[in-house]
Amino acid sequence: MSFLQKLNALELLNLIHSRDLVEAFPNVCVALRIYITLPTSVGYLRSNMTQERLVKIAILSIESDQANFMNYEHAIDLFA
Repeated sequence: MSFLQKLNALELLNLIHSRDLVEAFPNVCVALRIYITLPTSVGYLRSNMTQERLVKIAILSIESDQANFMNYEHAIDLFA
């Protein structure tokens, strides 16, 4: 069994990030991030929030690079 076959999803995602391979494997990173959140979302969060809100939180997680640079004051002003 090879080194990569022994890694769990989180370890593999961390390895991809540590070696700056995110741009080479963007879809793998997204799939791993979704896979990592499934146990938590199915078991706990899903019972406490709507499916729509859970989807929006997942999108924020997937698009975290863009969310980090978002102007929240402007977004609040738009909704207010």
